[in-house]
Amino acid sequence: MIGSFIKRISTITMVLILFSPGVYPLPMSRTCYTVPADVLDLYMGEELIADDKTSRIDVINIDLGLNYYTTLGCRWSYLNSDLAEESGESGDILVELWRYTGRCLNEKLDTGISFAVRIPSGPDPSEDEEWRNLSVGRNEIKIGPVFSFNLTEKEVLSFNLSYVLSEGEGDDFYGALRGDLQEPDTYKSFFGLNPFYGDSFFSGDRISDDYFTSALSIIEKRLYPAVFYGEMVYTSGNFREEREASSADSGGPLTLLSTGIKYFVRDSAFLHLNVNVNPFYSQGERKWGAGAGLNIFF
Repeated sequence: MIGSFIKRISTITMVLILFSPGVYPLPMSRTCYTVPADVLDLYMGEELIADDKTSRIDVINIDLGLNYYTTLGCRWSYLNSDLAEESGESGDILVELWRYTGRCLNEKLDTGISFAVRIPSGPDPSEDEEWRNLSVGRNEIKIGPVFSFNLTEKEVLSFNLSYVLSEGEGDDFYGALRGDLQEPDTYKSFFGLNPFYGDSFFSGDRISDDYFTSALSIIEKRLYPAVFYGEMVYTSGNFREEREASSADSGGPLTLLSTGIKYFVRDSAFLHLNVNVNPFYSQGERKWGAGAGLNIFF
C-alpha cells in the first residue's frame, strides 16, 4: 500500500511538474491540462461575482484521469445571489471530456480538444433576473481545440477557440436528433446532424442562439512553487439580430481580463487565488470577480 501511494505521488510529480510545464488548470480558459491516469483532481473553491450586486458561488470540480491522454471532469456550483442571504439555488452542472492529442513543432506545441455539456440544473435568468451572470439554466454543448505553446521552460502561452451550441428560449434542444434506425429520415438527416436537412440540429433557426468563446493565457513559473498567470477571455454575442435579443442574453460580447497565482503547498496540492475585471462594463453585465480555492490530487 505504501509503495503504491509513493508511486502515485511520483506519477503526479512527473506529469505535472517535470514533463508537462503547461498543464496547469486556469479558472476561465482551457489549457492542455490532463490529469494523469487513475488520478483524481478535486477542486473546492469560492467565487465572488459583481454586477449591480455582489454574489457568491460555491464550486466543486472533479477531474478523473481515464488514461494519460483523456480526462473526464464534472463541475457543480451552488449559487448565492446576495452575500447577505443564507439560502440559494443549485447551479448548472458542467461535464467535460478532454483529449490530449500530442506535442509537435520540436516539442514546443501541445494540442488537445475539449467537449463539454451543460446540464441546466440551475435557474433560468430569463425567468428570474436575480440569477443573471450566475447561471445559464439552458442546455449547451461546447467544443473546440486547445493549443499550449512552450515559449521557454518557464513560460507557456495557451489559446483556445470554442463553438457553443446553445438552447434557444422555448426550444427542445435535443429534439432534432433522430435515433430511430427504422426511419429513413434518420439516415437522410444523418441522425439529425445534417445542416442541409430541414429542422436538423444545425439548422438556421436552431443555431441563432449559438456563440463563440476564445481565450488567451500566459503562465509564468520562474518563482515556482508560486505559479503566476494572466488570461483574456472573449465571448461573442449570439447569432440573432440585436432587436431579437431575449432577456436571458448578456446584451452582446463580453471581455474579461484575469490574473492570479497558484501556490504549490506540496506536489499533490496547491492553493489558488485570482481576480478578474470587465474592462468594457455596461449596465447589467458582469463587472468584476474574484476566486479562491484548493486543488488536491488523490
